[in-house]
Amino acid sequence: YGQGTFQSTSALDQATVYDVALTHAPHRQTSYIYAGVAGTGAELSADGAVRVGCEWSFDLLGRSTDDKTLAYSNDSQNPVIGGSSRAIGASPASGDGRYVAFTAGEADLVPGVTGIGNVFWRDRWTGETRLVSHTPSGGQCNDNSWKPAISADGRWVAFYSASTDLVANDTNKADDVFLWSAADDTVTRVSTGPSGEEANAGSRDPTISGDGSVVAFVTQATNVAPATNDSNINSKVVRIDLASGERTVVTRSKTTGDASEGAWPML
Repeated sequence: YGQGTFQSTSALDQATVYDVALTHAPHRQTSYIYAGVAGTGAELSADGAVRVGCEWSFDLLGRSTDDKTLAYSNDSQNPVIGGSSRAIGASPASGDGRYVAFTAGEADLVPGVTGIGNVFWRDRWTGETRLVSHTPSGGQCNDNSWKPAISADGRWVAFYSASTDLVANDTNKADDVFLWSAADDTVTRVSTGPSGEEANAGSRDPTISGDGSVVAFVTQATNVAPATNDSNINSKVVRIDLASGERTVVTRSKTTGDASEGAWPML
């Protein structure tokens, strides 16, 4: 909601009773007058006499850019919402719901998608739907992807996948965490060791900070972040600062520093 003083294009007669109507609504919003729909010129000229509410209209997110394919079935799930009215790549602003990400098994939401579990991104203002979980050439990957997380400005989407062709040289035969950039449509693997080596076990359930600079996820790998005595831990939560490269085991003993089990991180 915004707020401003109501002003008529010409002075209102103080004794005349007027009806107030909304003639133009913001794009994709439902708008209504909830105070001051009628009144005398004296009443309507007062500060706060007219109030207009604008709400986002309901929108089926699982749809192709051309609206010809609608994902009413096939496991559409895990929606996340963020986005700024500013252009992608501009300084972050608070989320206003422009961008969403979700998983769906529907074929043809994006050309070439045949129906495995994929992660998609949609711009609710322009109606563009894009495939997030894609190979370096832009095609559909060879296995399922899950659980997207989105930055506040909609630029970054983190997810995890069993696919082996999202990036080159993925040979660890384990689920990995990936990061997609809306700015240049690239996918990178983030569940790796400090020197880029493959994780020696699976990673899942990523979360991402509002500005997209930090990710956290659950991993069974022992070579993603330095920890002590984690060989018997089923899974732990790790945090990676993408700018500095700093890696931290979040779930660890306060007294010994030993890794401990953890799940469901949230940034």
